[in-house]
Amino acid sequence: MISKSEIKFIQSLNLLKFRNKHNLFKVEGWRSIKEFLKSDYKLYTFLVSKDFDNKSNLFNSTTYKNVNQSILNKISSLKSPCESIAVFEKKKSNFNFKLIKNELVIALEDISNPGNLGSIIRTADWFGIKHIFCSLNSVDLYNPKVVQSSMGSLSR
Repeated sequence: MISKSEIKFIQSLNLLKFRNKHNLFKVEGWRSIKEFLKSDYKLYTFLVSKDFDNKSNLFNSTTYKNVNQSILNKISSLKSPCESIAVFEKKKSNFNFKLIKNELVIALEDISNPGNLGSIIRTADWFGIKHIFCSLNSVDLYNPKVVQSSMGSLSR
């Protein structure tokens, strides 16, 4: 079961102000969540629809809360809500540029469309590019649309 305050809290993570305040972000959809669970991101909470078919035992090693699909619909930022939503802790960025030796790097300036940034992250991941730098005026890396369009690549 999940309380009304927890629902409001997770909904608030759609806004940059609250993602920064709580140092958390949300991931929607089991494929993306599975990628984040395999990474070194720390899980805060995990909600799964009671109707979700877990025959493949995707989440057996992870503690999750079963909720009604109507609650996930309320929390979701998608037009077609998913059967699972997870909240993870954001990573601190203390990158040392001196560590980059003979590697391809992407530098982005003023990316304003979250879907575009997510696609760039996904494409860079496919090509094995590990470092992407964004200007301060770019969209938030943990914007729900960036996370969704990166399709789990953000976790790597």
